[in-house]
Parts: sequence; structure tokens; C-alpha cells
Amino acid sequence: MLDYVYEKLKSSSDNVKPLKKEVLPGIETSFVLVGEKGIVVMVDQPYPQPSMDRICSSASSQRPDAVFILLKDGITFFRNAAERNYFKKSKGLSLKGYTDQQMHQMILFRPEEILLGSRRQVLQYYQPSSERLEQAIVSFRFQPVVFDYSHINSNARFRPADRQSERLHIWTGKGEVKGDLKVDRGYLVPRE
Repeated sequence: MLDYVYEKLKSSSDNVKPLKKEVLPGIETSFVLVGEKGIVVMVDQPYPQPSMDRICSSASSQRPDAVFILLKDGITFFRNAAERNYFKKSKGLSLKGYTDQQMHQMILFRPEEILLGSRRQVLQYYQPSSERLEQAIVSFRFQPVVFDYSHINSNARFRPADRQSERLHIWTGKGEVKGDLKVDRGYLVPRE
């Protein structure tokens, strides 16, 4: 992940430097310094609470153009939620209002994704190459899932209120970049 991002950024600036450093005790973090103002932090591992918040604050305070790239491995980050939650649609429960397509676009966020999603409109992921996918930086726009409890009788004593999920989100927009990159206003964007 670090090598890929570094290779795609090094043509955009003479001053690009990949680093791995123990930013917090016991946690080695990979990042790329870009020029005087940019930093690209690789979120490629789980960070115990509140470590991710500290890393975000530290990176943003030291470099105004801070970018955070998550690992899209489907195991640690960008975890598909359909398998574990499809019964809530098929049995007419709290996800009954979602289509099959939306269910397959439903992602179960980790705390790091929740934190970054609360600070940004778009989350960016490093997508490693696989049998089906090419190596790329992929940007996703998400909306929260809304639980609909209308299947529970309104006279029921303990009917929960319909609410937005903190952990379940549906991606509604997607963009892929496979070429050279540059840092621009907190995101990796194609280099023209």
C-alpha cells in the first residue's frame, strides 16, 4: 500500500518521502510526506480507540493537506454487511426497505471508518489487485443506513425508534484512479 501510493505520488512533486514511524507507542504507522504541506496516512490496520483520533489530529495540525487512505481488503476495512444482515431484509425486519442492490452495497464500518466518515464527505481506499479488481485508489461516497421498525406494532411497549445506523452505510457513489496522483484539499486526485 505504501509503495503503491508513493510511486503514484512521486511524479507530482520532487519532495515526496515515504516513512514508517511509531507515531503512538506500540503502533507503527505508514505515511507519505508530500511537499511542505501534504501528508498521506495509510490506515492499513486497526487502531485501538482513541489512537485514530490522535493520529488524525496530529497529522492535520502538522500538515494542512492531510489525506487518509484506508485498506480495502474486505476483512479489516470495507467489510460487506449483506451476508450478516440480509435476513433483516428478507424477513421484513429493520432493513426491509432496501433493495438487493443496496444490500450488496452495504458496508459494516469499523471505528476508524466511522471517525473518518464523520470528518469527510468521501472516504478513499487503497484497492489491492485481485482476480477481479485492479490496483487503484477508490473513492466512495456513503450514506447511513436507516433502521425501519414499522414492522413492530406501534402499540408495543418497547418499539424502538427508527434511527440511522452508526456502523452500517451504503456506498452511493464510486470513483477509481489508477494513474499518477497528487494531494489536493485532503484527497488523492488524478494528476493531470
